Amino acid sequence: MSDLLIAVNRAASKFKGGKEALAAALSSPDHQVKPQILRNQLVGNERHFLSLDRAEEIIDLCDSDELAHAAARQRGGVFVKLPTDGAPAGDLAVLELVTHVWRANGDVGRAVDEALADGRVDEAELADVKAAIYRVQQTMVAMLGRLEGMAE
Repeated sequence: MSDLLIAVNRAASKFKGGKEALAAALSSPDHQVKPQILRNQLVGNERHFLSLDRAEEIIDLCDSDELAHAAARQRGGVFVKLPTDGAPAGDLAVLELVTHVWRANGDVGRAVDEALADGRVDEAELADVKAAIYRVQQTMVAMLGRLEGMAE
């Protein structure tokens, strides 16, 4: 299963009322989405293909950024949500992001330390390190965006 499909499945799993409620929310008067077919789509069943339009609809209904994060990671990038307040970045906003970078760097160090503790690195430990590094990258890009917003 692709990381993108995993992301949509993860978002769908968090929908209030579960996948049954999500299937109902996806249904229209002329087309009922059956929960079992939706579940098959979300696990990559070849017989029930999940279209890009349906994936986008699921992500929107779930109000999730999971797909954006997965797509960015797959392409070697990071997803950073833009500020929605419309106010120009100030020193305090940048300082707040700096503290997030410091915290995230500590998370990377902790993840690497835990991965190496037994002298070998398994897939779960590697996933933890990757996730921690991604959070650092995401925070640093957000900080850069704030600084660029302050540039004169």
